[in-house]
Parts: sequence; C-alpha cells; structure tokens
Amino acid sequence: MTEYYESLTVPADLNSLSVIAEYVKQVGTWAKLSEKKIAKLRLAVDEVATNIIDYGYSDCSENSKHLAGENIQSQPILNLHAKLEKSQLILWIEDTGILYDPTQNASPKNLEKPLEERELGGLGIYLAHVNVDDFIYEQVVDHAVDHIIVSPAANLLAASPLTVRNRNTFVMNLP
Repeated sequence: MTEYYESLTVPADLNSLSVIAEYVKQVGTWAKLSEKKIAKLRLAVDEVATNIIDYGYSDCSENSKHLAGENIQSQPILNLHAKLEKSQLILWIEDTGILYDPTQNASPKNLEKPLEERELGGLGIYLAHVNVDDFIYEQVVDHAVDHIIVSPAANLLAASPLTVRNRNTFVMNLP
C-alpha cells in the first residue's frame, strides 16, 4: 500500500532551504528513518535544491522567455512530495527551471586531495548520490492541460498548476 505525505511548495530561493530541511526531517520521522538516514537525506535534498535554485533558476528572466506562453507562476517555485511505497521512502523535488540532468556528471576527481587542490563542481551532486539508496532524475514532458508523466506518482501531479520540467527523486530503504 502506498501512503503519501503532505506536499510542500516553496519559493525557489536560498531562504527556503531551512523550510525544506524541516520538511525532510518531518518526512524522515514519519517514515521512521534513523537520525543518521534523516541527516543523509537532508544533505542530499539540500544539495539538489541548492543546485536547482542557483543554476536552474539562475536567470529567471531568461527562464521566463524560455517558458513563454506556458501556464507557470511568475515566482519560481519548488514542489516537494513524499510517499511510502513497499519498503521505501520516496521523496522528489519538481521544478520548472533550466533542464539539467545531475546523474550525467561523473564523480568528482581526486577526492583524496585537499579542497583547494580539486577542480570545482560536482561534489554536492556526488554527496547527494552516495547518501541515499537511489537517485533518479527525469525530464517530464507535459502541457498545461495534459500531463504526460512517467512516474508512479502521476496522480499527485495531474491537478497541479505547475508545468513540471525536472524531477529529482530520492529513495531511502526503510529499516
């Protein structure tokens, strides 16, 4: 049986990260995750949310031009959803930002070197991947009326006014 947790919608702004962290903590507690797993999930979600805010919405005016004519809200937002399915907690973030697949990046090189000697980029996504049991990225094709979504949670999105373009999904196995 699948159980859904209340969704969260926040502005795509760095000031929302504390609200997102509290939501993830509540979801983890609801799913009866250990404190350690909750901390790992919070780190993963924080890294991905930060990247979406910093890079997916880096130029909101350009993004608005890119999405011209679509029924989106003027303030960029993030939608977070969670569900328990079988023996897993599945939490996902949806956004309408610039398309970017974080699973296509190679792991950062030279992790054994000090920070100042490493190339910039990729560490946050790497940490997101290694701290959860599974990480899935989808580019969702949809329209304002018909949502064509490849996801077991399509029923949650059917009534959403948000034109979703990106979905980052985190999976945590339950004890």
